[in-house]
Amino acid sequence: MRVKKYISAQLNELIRKYKGVTDASALVFNRRMPHVDVAVSDENMKRLLSHVKMSWEQLGQEKPHFSVLTSTNFLPENFSENEEKFWESGNRDLNIIQELCLSSGVSLEGVTRCLEYGCGVGRVTVKLAEQFPQVLGLDISQPHLDLAKRRAIDLGLNNITYDQIDFDYLNELHEYDFLYSRIVLQHNPPPIMKYVLEKLLGKLSKGGVAIFQIPVYMRDYTFVVETYLSEVEPQMEMHCLPQAEIFNLIHAVGGQVMQVRETGDIGNYGSWVSNMFVVTK
Repeated sequence: MRVKKYISAQLNELIRKYKGVTDASALVFNRRMPHVDVAVSDENMKRLLSHVKMSWEQLGQEKPHFSVLTSTNFLPENFSENEEKFWESGNRDLNIIQELCLSSGVSLEGVTRCLEYGCGVGRVTVKLAEQFPQVLGLDISQPHLDLAKRRAIDLGLNNITYDQIDFDYLNELHEYDFLYSRIVLQHNPPPIMKYVLEKLLGKLSKGGVAIFQIPVYMRDYTFVVETYLSEVEPQMEMHCLPQAEIFNLIHAVGGQVMQVRETGDIGNYGSWVSNMFVVTK
């Protein structure tokens, strides 16, 4: 009887949370997307990266903190009164890392070199620097990186290195022990998501751990690279990479998936699906 009551309570909670979603089966099964280009030429990859760089450097100049956490609290005109809340939000990411490691049965003990991809203004990077001896923060936007460097200096943290990525940078990356990336990859077209993950996971050391979040489904989403490049304008965008592509590339670099969780990081549950992956090598 207690089990029945517990299950009933859980169902009621789901109904309350996802009120308005009339067909529960659609949340699980109907996740086919019309067409998603993931393999492109080097020339088009450079054009895609150039577009993302232009978009995020513009955001970094106009509203850097809002571009990281899209709350009106963090718009330039409101940031000073909400600054502490912004920086403290990085603690949630530390909690996410701890929970995923515990539930996946993996340990970060002995990690020397931590890499955060899409570090932005250093909101999470400075928290990681309190946990790990060396932290490398990578981003495509120099204005964001400038603010991140200033934050590290203000806190007296000297174990962080910040670098701006380009097409060739990830090929020259040294091995590292731990990867963290959240609410970042989603703003890149699918070919960039795949390219970045292949390069980053390829450089993960033996025994290393990667924790990253990425959208894997968006209802009616399509991506045709030539059409995209002919129409796109600088802005914050949302994209996804089909889950099968992610599993394939993890396997190709010798990784092992320890856990996949659906997350609420992108909203629109049932229409959009986001996953958090825990991968070891």
